[in-house]
Amino acid sequence: MSRAFGFIQFRNGDFRMMKYNERLDKIISSTGRLTRSGCKKAASQNRITVDGKIERKYDRKVNETNVITLDGQLIEYKP
Repeated sequence: MSRAFGFIQFRNGDFRMMKYNERLDKIISSTGRLTRSGCKKAASQNRITVDGKIERKYDRKVNETNVITLDGQLIEYKP
């Protein structure tokens, strides 16, 4: 089970929420559309975009704030 948020404490004692990142291939494969190796191939074929830009690095860290598409279709991800 992955966690979406964690907390980090700064030197002044403040706590801030931070997002946990997941690998792009893990997120896409969790939807059942492709396997992780299929994600690697799709990335090399320029079929994946992150925030509107072609993503060739299948191991890039992304989180729920990123907009991910595969073949022009939105990948919905809930951590």
